[in-house]
Amino acid sequence: MQKTTSEIFGFRLLQNRLSFWAAAFIGLLVLPGIALAQEWQSEYAYGPFEIYLNVDIKTVSESIKQIAELDKELSERFSLPRCQEKIKLYIFKDVKSYTAYIQKEYPGAPMRRALFAMEKDKPGKIFTFLHEEFSVDLRHECTHALLHSKIGRLPIWIDEGLAEYFEAPISQRVYKEPYFTQIKRNVSYNLFAPVPDIKKLENIKKMGDFLEIHYRNSWSWMNFMINDPARQKILGNYLVLCKKADEQEKEQGIFPSFTEFITRMEPKYKSDYKTYWKELKKPTNP
Repeated sequence: MQKTTSEIFGFRLLQNRLSFWAAAFIGLLVLPGIALAQEWQSEYAYGPFEIYLNVDIKTVSESIKQIAELDKELSERFSLPRCQEKIKLYIFKDVKSYTAYIQKEYPGAPMRRALFAMEKDKPGKIFTFLHEEFSVDLRHECTHALLHSKIGRLPIWIDEGLAEYFEAPISQRVYKEPYFTQIKRNVSYNLFAPVPDIKKLENIKKMGDFLEIHYRNSWSWMNFMINDPARQKILGNYLVLCKKADEQEKEQGIFPSFTEFITRMEPKYKSDYKTYWKELKKPTNP
């Protein structure tokens, strides 16, 4: 059966960020690999990345250093293997050259500031260009690429929740706005669904159905899981189960239920979630 556009392309509207053709999108692009015809000013190998640039390496060196360190961090946090194959990263000098290339090589792709192209049995490719939120977008897409390389496919809400968490600078991950304030308010005043329903997140199977509220709620659960050693280990064990499921059920989208898994590992996870968010406070600057 031929896949629909919504099944091939995953995207979301990014709020409070640099506009890209009036709307900026970020997410997963699932397409077969296409040969590159672009002329590159320079090429580098750094960490798990094979990098092609049409910009001065000095302008992006700190961002590249951060994504190389992210490979090590993800492996150490969740007891996952380091990347064995190089992830290809292409950095264009401006939106014009980036747009022209994407439209030519990936016709029909939704335009957004950064793309991660997943390729079957390969680490995939990342495309982006220099802009105001370049480092944030790069960390987001590289999180997707690194997880894909280490694990394979993941449930959408886990994949996006982790990418949302690790896209922020280290000092801002736990307190990322506006998510932090929104979650704190919901829990503190018992508004809306103060404990986001994991089962509802698990039931979202298409990126086109994944809304801003789902990104926020997914981030809040990853925040809760990562910032406690015992829960971080639980999350790591779940990711290993997903890796096994991906190896056994290639492209079937069949994953173990996180709801059942967390209920078995931490029965009071809902009340613990509320306590965590009620007690979590931003550090005050001296």
